[in-house]
Order: sequence, then structure tokens, then C-alpha cells
Amino acid sequence: MTIKNDQPIRILHLSDIHFKAGKTWDADPVLRALAQFIRTEIEAGLVPDLVAITGDLAFAGVAKEYQLARDWLDKQLWPALPKDFPRDRLLLVPGNHDAARKQVDLAAKAVQEKLLTPGDQNQIAEILSDAKQRNVLLKRHTAYLKFLGGWRGETQPLPWWQRLIEIRGVRLHLAGLDSAWMACGDEDYGRLLLGRYQVHQTVLSQDAAAAHWRLALLHHPWSYFAEFDGHEARSTIYQHCDLLLRGHLHQPQTERIVPPDRSRSCLELAAGCVYENSDYPNAFQWIELYLQPCRVKVLYRLWNHGAWIIDRNQPGCPDGEAPFELPSRNREQAGNRGKTSPEEAPNSGKRTIPPEAIAAIIKSLDMFPALCTALTDQRGVGTAKPKELAEWLCALDSDICTVFQALGKALSNTAEALRGKHESISHLIQCARNIVGWIAVTTVLEGYELEDAIAERWKTGAIFRIPLGRSPCLEILVARWRGGKAEFGIEPSRFDYGKDDITPKNLGEIGFGKDLRPDPDRAVDYVLRKAYQEIFGEPAQDKLPKSKVLALKAWLDVQLRDKRRLRLVIDQSELHNELNCQSYVEAISAALPQLHLIFIDSDAPEDDVFVVSASLLTAEIYTCLHIIESCK
Repeated sequence: MTIKNDQPIRILHLSDIHFKAGKTWDADPVLRALAQFIRTEIEAGLVPDLVAITGDLAFAGVAKEYQLARDWLDKQLWPALPKDFPRDRLLLVPGNHDAARKQVDLAAKAVQEKLLTPGDQNQIAEILSDAKQRNVLLKRHTAYLKFLGGWRGETQPLPWWQRLIEIRGVRLHLAGLDSAWMACGDEDYGRLLLGRYQVHQTVLSQDAAAAHWRLALLHHPWSYFAEFDGHEARSTIYQHCDLLLRGHLHQPQTERIVPPDRSRSCLELAAGCVYENSDYPNAFQWIELYLQPCRVKVLYRLWNHGAWIIDRNQPGCPDGEAPFELPSRNREQAGNRGKTSPEEAPNSGKRTIPPEAIAAIIKSLDMFPALCTALTDQRGVGTAKPKELAEWLCALDSDICTVFQALGKALSNTAEALRGKHESISHLIQCARNIVGWIAVTTVLEGYELEDAIAERWKTGAIFRIPLGRSPCLEILVARWRGGKAEFGIEPSRFDYGKDDITPKNLGEIGFGKDLRPDPDRAVDYVLRKAYQEIFGEPAQDKLPKSKVLALKAWLDVQLRDKRRLRLVIDQSELHNELNCQSYVEAISAALPQLHLIFIDSDAPEDDVFVVSASLLTAEIYTCLHIIESCK
């Protein structure tokens, strides 16, 4: 299905409304104004696709409070939304105020203590998976579940849920989590549980694999969970979800979680409190999801001096908006993670396979019929003919991660069959490295393998950004430019870019640095000296004599005929003054035009350079290389 990306998926994020019979006199003006303000914003173009309420819809979790909530939704909020707005577009999770505390009897407290003391996920799963046992704990959600079921028009047996929905061709996986099934009141801090069982039923549902976006909804912040459970649940959600929407703390809060593997970063958004009292700085958010390029925009709103307004008080948000770029996680190929078809590939929209890659893999497979058989077993269909296997390994619609995993398993099985035949194992390892290298070069999207195109970007002042800081993906690009296979080392290193690199480990060496005066001439002297030492293997003084410069250029001219080119890689994320980049590029290019200059940005969001994210591709390559090494 074609994705219509002319407008974002927009979420109206509310939280902590706290409907309470005794407070309607104070809350009604705030909530009426909220519905009217939302209507006005919709008329101005902020049309929602989803409405998320992340807990504390009620105040004490009793039926009469949910009737107040239902009246407000039916008579004020829903009429403000576009006509015939689907009722199932309301996403709701319970908060601690949605738990009826009078339902938490001695039996429930005894079970809770039993779960908290040993910290055993198996016990938690046993109780949550058994209707009779979990009802002891879920009685506190009786009124909440009745309200939610009535709103949706269906029985709602559990307070946690998961859904896969499609909006304008974009698929969203939504995981609604119950953080309040252990809530009792003032003693909740550090004692709440999600439970691995609940997380697996929602966040890790198999439906999530088909989604472009993966969202989790939760009420409580992580500090409220028991340590043994909270750390695990948080790690899982951050690893598998793009956004986490939550409530509870009555202040809007935005946190971007960026782990070492940037393809697994997550944006955590707390909406703030819709109503605490009419004098309180109540708040809500609009959230916009853009797929191509992948980014999120958060629009902050605030109740101040008796009116809802744009919140311009968030740090760095004078317009009340905050944009966030996110790694792609292959959202544009949802349902087939890691796949790229000619119609859907970013940039030029195409991915091409170098014909020499197929030929080289066939040649390697011809030497090992046992490897062909093992690969056929991993593929599950077809025959053991090298040509068919080579085409499968490099197919345009192949799942690259699955391909590497299948190759790794096939290599292990083949090596085991050849155990004791040292010469065969040695040849197998060499062939395996060749196959990995050739598969790798097929992961580059068209447009990035053309060196002239990149050089043209430099000339026009653009900085070529590659979102990586490790050698494998850079080796893939260089191999593609040269028309050859990638050559990898087994140990990952931030500065191990390859045998032809003259990259400094400290950018201060070539004139970059916070406390260094920018000096392109110094950069040129460094590059000339470093290149000379690399090629001729002899020391060179700070400023290379003209005779040695001429000798260096003559040597490089000869190498260019064989497509060898020294390269200087500069990590843009380490530069303190980006304005000086172009002067460095121009100075170095003028002094040594044979040099290949590459600017990367290891802190940039994942770009559409490879068919999967750079970090994921790197991980798969290293995993496969380690398997190859273990064959020895």
C-alpha cells in the first residue's frame, strides 16, 4: 500500500483529568475551555488521528466518576473532533486514580507482598495469566474496565491491550500498559509492577513486526516500579518502541533515550496534567509523526490565567514546538524489516546489485557443495545450486538481517561437517569472508555509491553525512565506490576505518578543536605528512618538502588507475565549529585532489544510506564475522 506522507499522523495526548463529583464546579470551566480550544486548533489544521489519555481519567476509580468522564467525552470532546471520528481511536490506559482503593483488600495485599518479595517473573506470569488469580488484583479496575468496554462497545476483560491500526497507509502498533494493577495509594513508590508477562503480551506482540511506528502508553514514570521489574520493562520498551507516552507527574516532560545502538532510540513524552485545579498550570500535547524522513514534532499547550494557550515556556521552544529526528527502524519497509524494494527504496528509489557480486559469490559457493546444502536448508526452499543461492543472498527484496543470520548458521554447520580437514576449513573461512563482503556491498542504496555525485556535493558546500562511526559500513561504501567487495576486520573500533585511511584519532591534530584557532594550512600539512608516512613508511617532518609532495602525488596518480585512493574520514559530531568545515575541505582538496575526503556524523539520526540502519547492519556483519572466526 502506498503511504500518503503529505500529512503526519497526529495524536492528541491528554493525561490526568481526575474527574471527581465534588470538583465539577471548578473543573468544568477548564474542561469546557479545553474542548473549545481543541475545536479551534482542529479548524486551524491540527486534525487528530488518535486521542491518547495516559491514565487518571477518574479520581477514585468509582462508577460515578466514569459517568462524568463519559458525559465530557460524548458531549464536549468528541463533538469538537472531526465528524464521525471513530470511537476506537481513543487510546486509554489506567492510572493509580483509576484503581478503586477500597477494592484492595487483605487478600490482594497479601498477593502483592508475595510478588514483590522474591521478585519472581514466573510467579507474576502465573497470576496474571490465570483469570481467577488475577481477579484478586484486578478488582480495583472493575469500574474502569466497565467504562472502557462500554465506550468501545465490547467486553474489556483486561486493562492492558495491544492493537495494530492503519492510517493513510501507515501502520501503528499500539501497546496499552497497566501500571496500576498493584496501585494502593501513597505507598506505591518503588512497589509497582508491569510484569514480563504483560510486556510480552503487548509490546512484544507479533503484530508489532508489521508496524511503521511502535508506541507504548503507560501512566507511571519508571521510579515508581520495583527495581527488578522496572529496569527490565524499561529496557524492553526503549529497545522496541519509538515513543512512550505517559502521565502521572503533573508537568510536561520530554526525554529522548539514545542508546549506543541508535536504531533503538525512544522518545518518552509526559503530557502534563489536564486538570489538577483551575489555578494550576495544566497542560496537554499534540504529537505529530512523520515517516519520510522519520521525525516527531511535539506541540505544547498550557492552561494559564484562565485560558488554554501555546506553551512557549519549554526550554528551547519559543514557538511551543519541539522537533525530534528518529532513526528509521525500517519503518518505510514495515512488515518486512530490512527489506527494500525498487519501488520503496529512499533517495533515488532504487537499489542495484553489482553483477560482480553475484559472480563472486557463485565462485565461492562452487568450492563448497556442503555450504550450498547448508544454505538451502536455511532457506527452506529451492535447490542447492550456487547461482540460485547467490541470487537469493543478494536479492533486492531480501531481508538482509535474515540473510546474514542464515549464512552464519550455514557456515557453522558446514564447518562442523569439515572438522579435522584443516585445509578445507581455511578455504571455507576465506570464501565466507568473500561472501560476506559481497553481500555487504549490495546493501548500499543507489546514489551513495557514486563518488562524483558526492564530490559535487562537497563543491557546493554541502557536508556529506553518514550516520556511523564504525568501520564496516564505511568499508561497504568504499568497496561500492571501487567496484569491489568490502574488507572487514574482526574487532570493531571507532577509528578503525580501513587500511587506506589516514584519519587522525584526535581532530586537534589537523586544526579542529574547541580551543584551537582554525588553521586549514595546518590541516593540509598534517594530511600530506600522514599520507606520505602511510605510503612510504618513513618519517616526515611537520611540513613536507616539495619534492616529497610531488613524489606522493605521483604515487597516488598511479594508484588511482587501480581504484585505490587514500581517504581522510572526519567525524562531524566531534567538530566544535562546523562553520569552518568547508574551508578545510577546500584547502585539503586543493593540496591533494587524489585524496578521498569523507565526512561522517556518528551522532546524526540514521540516514537512508543502507537498506537497514547502519548500526543494525554493523551488528549483523560483526556477528557473522565472529561465527566465521569460530570455525577455525
